[in-house]
Amino acid sequence: MKSWGEEVLERIEEVSMDMTGNYKSLIGKICPNAVVTVDRFHVTKIIHEELNQARIAEKKTALELNVEDRKKVFDSLKGNKFTILKAEYKLTDKQKEKLDIIREASPLIAIMHSLKEEFRDLFDTSEDSANRNIRVTRLVRKSRTLLSEKC
Repeated sequence: MKSWGEEVLERIEEVSMDMTGNYKSLIGKICPNAVVTVDRFHVTKIIHEELNQARIAEKKTALELNVEDRKKVFDSLKGNKFTILKAEYKLTDKQKEKLDIIREASPLIAIMHSLKEEFRDLFDTSEDSANRNIRVTRLVRKSRTLLSEKC
């Protein structure tokens, strides 16, 4: 990027990137007027990774429960990774039934799944970026509140 020259780099207004590494600080140095944004794909990827890790942790926790509760939680989470990660409106009727069972068995997964769906909905329904930014801020606050109560 430095080969583009200082004049070009100073005119860059926005840079989109993933959230790994020290890219943000590098962009701040070489593109001083650029606002750094994180694209939807990378945020969704992180949300899916966290949701799947919670599913795995819930399965492990289920091993410590009594036999009846363990079976309910473990059976609902086993083999249902994509039921949880797939956009809810794309689920088949059978997958929707599985999702209802998962929500009943694991309140934490239910909350996290709901937040994931709200995030996805932000991009499918928000008409403009200002409205979307307000909704993202509200969703982040809601997420912190709900997850701090459950964790």
